[in-house]
Amino acid sequence: GAAGGMGESGAPGGLKRGVATNEWCKITRNRFTHREPKKVAEDDVMVCSWVVEDGVGCGPDCLNRRVLSECDPAYCPCEGACANQRLSRKQYKSTDVRRTGKKGHGLFAAENVNTGDFILEYLGEVLHEDEYHERKQRYKDEGRSHYYFMTLSSSETIDATIRGNSGRFLNHSCAPNCETQKWMVRG
Repeated sequence: GAAGGMGESGAPGGLKRGVATNEWCKITRNRFTHREPKKVAEDDVMVCSWVVEDGVGCGPDCLNRRVLSECDPAYCPCEGACANQRLSRKQYKSTDVRRTGKKGHGLFAAENVNTGDFILEYLGEVLHEDEYHERKQRYKDEGRSHYYFMTLSSSETIDATIRGNSGRFLNHSCAPNCETQKWMVRG
């Protein structure tokens, strides 16, 4: 579904003097604008040597987890008991998007989050650096005051401005209580 915001005219998604709307489409996986998602060859898979304990596999000491790489379900010795497939299984914490006063909207936990818990994946359109620079200029020309870019690598950026998930409402904090991490998921 799509969620809309209030434009300067006061109507949902309205325009005034060429200012862009705040409308965006919620997506459930990243969209690649310049290439197909990578496919992993068997030789590229990092196979951990974890053993299932008490019905749970690949806990905090799993080698893959320590290097911020999800276990590939086709190669993990823990099979369905693997606890290191949170992104691909979309095991997100419950969150709410709420107004934060002068700063617009923010993302808030709707349930208890413990130290080290995974909250959610930042989703959007994965752009090559040339397209990123073009969009940045276009958004500036459109009069947008909020950007939703997250650097993925030296040549790729995730843009959640038009297509993304609630991760786009993450805000800066001078006293942060969570962090961003770049994980490798099936390549």
